[in-house]
Amino acid sequence: MATGNITVSTAGVFIPEDWINEVRAYREAKLVAANLIKRVDFVGQKGDVLHIPAVTEMTPRSKTASNNVTYETFTEGEFTLTIDRHRYAAFKIEDLAAIQSKYDLRSLYTKGAGYTIAKDIDSYILSLGSGLGSRMIGSTGATAWDPNASSNTGNGTDLAEAGIRRAIERLDTADVPDDSRYLVVHPVQKNVLLAIARFTEYQMLGPGGIPIKSGQFGEIFGVQTFITTRVPQILATDASTAYHENLLFHKDAFVIAVQLEPRVQADYDIDALAWKVVVDNVFKEGEYRDDHANSLVSPVL
Repeated sequence: MATGNITVSTAGVFIPEDWINEVRAYREAKLVAANLIKRVDFVGQKGDVLHIPAVTEMTPRSKTASNNVTYETFTEGEFTLTIDRHRYAAFKIEDLAAIQSKYDLRSLYTKGAGYTIAKDIDSYILSLGSGLGSRMIGSTGATAWDPNASSNTGNGTDLAEAGIRRAIERLDTADVPDDSRYLVVHPVQKNVLLAIARFTEYQMLGPGGIPIKSGQFGEIFGVQTFITTRVPQILATDASTAYHENLLFHKDAFVIAVQLEPRVQADYDIDALAWKVVVDNVFKEGEYRDDHANSLVSPVL
């Protein structure tokens, strides 16, 4: 065999390398929660505590002859929300990196910082499920989900039609409006939902027998369904088993007050010869009506 061949190794200095006009960005999760809950207009307002007065339901009474009516007396309570979340994402790009890069680094990372802030809000909202009075086993809808998996049969089972129907029943018995009801589940349970006949019937036809739009996941029993990896993972008491806390809720179950919408600020640091960029916002999420939401716990596969 001949020797002394010119190979890609020996001729490596003559072979160019190229970077195409595209970057492989991280995968972004579907962010849904912030658009599904009650939002209080607080942008630009001063103060740190939001007060929403409550109104008590009156009691019907019987009028008897010769007796005057009895007038209701009220001592009303209120809902308060302390706005204390100031969150940010920041980066710093030195001039040399910006000058020599083929890509617009500032634009790329500013977009990424904005996504980070939006994902942060969704995570806070969905974590509110852990404080609900109704945390149910997803398969049956049995109330009082027990974080101690070994003592509660059914903890380790997937969502099922019975569990979803039970959650809907709890909303109905609390006089929760039929509109603006949502089911938010982790992708692990998407395949489970597709095996439920009521869900697949909607998928095929859509409301009123009209085909649904492409990309819409669908609904079950009139409840719009959303899939996101932001559904939080929770642990059993002994930390040996993990679960997902899916939520079936009405819009008024949770509230968010945004005092400062996400903003982008940039400043040139002459000492560092670099641009500093910060994206921040001010907000607070809270549980507004406890009986308007149910946690449906399912296992992490």
